[in-house]
Amino acid sequence: MSRNGGLGIFLDLDSFIITFGGTVAALLIAFPLSRMVNLFKAFLKMLGRDTLPNTVDSLVRYAFKVRQRSILALEDDIPKEKNKFMRLGLRLLVDGQNEEYIKDVMETEIEAMVKRHEETASILKAGARLAPGFGLVGTLIGLISMLRSLGDVTRVQNIGPSMSVALITTFYGALLSNLFFNPLYEKLETLTEQEAYEARVILEGILLILNGNSPRLVQEKLNSYLPPDKRVRTYEKLRRK
Repeated sequence: MSRNGGLGIFLDLDSFIITFGGTVAALLIAFPLSRMVNLFKAFLKMLGRDTLPNTVDSLVRYAFKVRQRSILALEDDIPKEKNKFMRLGLRLLVDGQNEEYIKDVMETEIEAMVKRHEETASILKAGARLAPGFGLVGTLIGLISMLRSLGDVTRVQNIGPSMSVALITTFYGALLSNLFFNPLYEKLETLTEQEAYEARVILEGILLILNGNSPRLVQEKLNSYLPPDKRVRTYEKLRRK
């Protein structure tokens, strides 16, 4: 590539507008704007770190507080808790709901979360399908322009640029599909699994607290969801204070 113009030969604004712009326009027509906004929020989550160890740490602390005082003492922690699912569990505990009700509400919330993620992921799946199609549209535009130039000697010099647009748009379509939309779709699927898994750990912890289990038992039980190198020792730290 360095002998033939470098990476610059793959840069073409017209091709980009046709492929990327056309794909985005089609997605805006196909999906509600609110779902597109949710897609950008999902992108931000993809950049987040592994929060499961922090979640287990928080649950052990809540269990310790309940053992020291009471379940009602958790009411002050609800506004401070950043995890929406954890807040829901704490609120149900403080409200004095029974195990069956808490389990039903929180499992319904998990199902709804998975459904929302699937709807968001469908945008990326559609983008992966549409991008090559708009690449083909750009190819047809370039070929039409090239063929029109063949009948005019004064425009023969346009054959090269027209053919370039024709080929680069196909390249952009394949690139968008295989390097952008498909990988992000797989990433969002993984994120959904991780978030659902963490939510189930929270549910397990909330039920353990509800049933009056000791903080040490809560820690041992929830640590089983973590790899050995990430298991918490929160109970031991709290006891030393």
